Amino acid sequence: MVLFKKEEWIQMRRKLSGVIAAIVIGAVVFGIGPTFHSDAGTGDVGPLESIPTSQAISMFQRRVELNGSDVVSATILGELFSRQARETGDVSKLEKAEAALDRALLSVPDYPRAQTALSSVYIAQHRFSEALVLARIANAADPDGGAIITIGDAQLALGRYQQARETFLTAMDHFSATVVSARLAHLDEIYGDLGGARLTMDKAAAAFLDAGGSGETAAWFQMRRGDLAFASGAYGDAIAAYEMSLEILPDYPASLAGLARSLEAIGDRAGAFAAYEKAMSVQPLPGILLALGELYELDGQTDKAREAFDTVGVVSDLSNGLFDLSLVFYEANHGSVSRAVETAEKLVSGRPDLFSYDALAWAQFQAGNLDAARLAADQALQTKPANAMLWYHSGAIWAGLGEEANALADLEMALSLSPAFDPVAVAEIAETMRALRP
Repeated sequence: MVLFKKEEWIQMRRKLSGVIAAIVIGAVVFGIGPTFHSDAGTGDVGPLESIPTSQAISMFQRRVELNGSDVVSATILGELFSRQARETGDVSKLEKAEAALDRALLSVPDYPRAQTALSSVYIAQHRFSEALVLARIANAADPDGGAIITIGDAQLALGRYQQARETFLTAMDHFSATVVSARLAHLDEIYGDLGGARLTMDKAAAAFLDAGGSGETAAWFQMRRGDLAFASGAYGDAIAAYEMSLEILPDYPASLAGLARSLEAIGDRAGAFAAYEKAMSVQPLPGILLALGELYELDGQTDKAREAFDTVGVVSDLSNGLFDLSLVFYEANHGSVSRAVETAEKLVSGRPDLFSYDALAWAQFQAGNLDAARLAADQALQTKPANAMLWYHSGAIWAGLGEEANALADLEMALSLSPAFDPVAVAEIAETMRALRP
């Protein structure tokens, strides 16, 4: 049985052709990087959260068509398209969001709400420096408009972690604790405090639901609870959180992918396949395809694995490198290592956070450039993050350099954080440890 039927492949090609004009959404980085929720709290659509997004979009499209000078409706339309992109993983919706917000700003160039919403779109499009500039302009015009949260999100992506913490603590004086706490939890994770991160996120998610929160934002809170539980090896808790997220939003790609890797971690491979395949049917993004392909490969389903990997290559060609973080790992492990290094270097130049440095470290390692890999890995681990994959990569690089004690320490750190964090990596850790401990 093939991975895609002909008609499914045609439909996927149609979806991917829309990606050419869009940029990968930052909220959907499956198991590799951070997950941002790019709505800036007060940039949220408020009571519209309870209305199906497609229905709300139709409503505001009619308003804009009837009154081209309705700047508020154009701005809300942009926010709704941004929400739809997060719900579905369809990054072509970001182009529509940007167009609606550009239209609003063409009429009223200094409208802070539209500026804030557009800066959030820039975050999702990985245009972090542009987002930071525009959010600062919006925040100066309206300090209560939510742009300060987007400022912090941009600082996070740019690796300015202490600045981001200061920004979020300032925002805590003006905005919902749930919105800001989620960001602070991510910073705790970056600095290795998984216990604190989980406690903060659990409280924030509960408070959001208690306040009547619903829709994509509620699903995102539960998804992040799942991410943090998975990162700490609490796979049962992770599954429960992802399932709660999917009760709220059944086709949420990030939660489907998180559920899949959690089910694999507890030995339920059939469940993992089902969740990955459902996520792929919603939106065939590279992170899903790469994880699914590697699972097929481990399961001995080589034809399906090759088809999944080849499809990642198709996405790469169609998107012109817009899915850079996932594509670095695809190229490094299954494609062209020289392209992996080139892509990772480009990634670091535009997004110098610890996840980009980790990608560069792995690409350089696979290319045999061990000294360059070590320099990048040191940057990735500068904050001692609670991320098993980063410690695994560092341990493999130390082993390649012949630094046995450092290699064992980092590989053991990876397993101590999350002992079943990735089936391929865990198998390779076991093999490396056997070689280091004859």
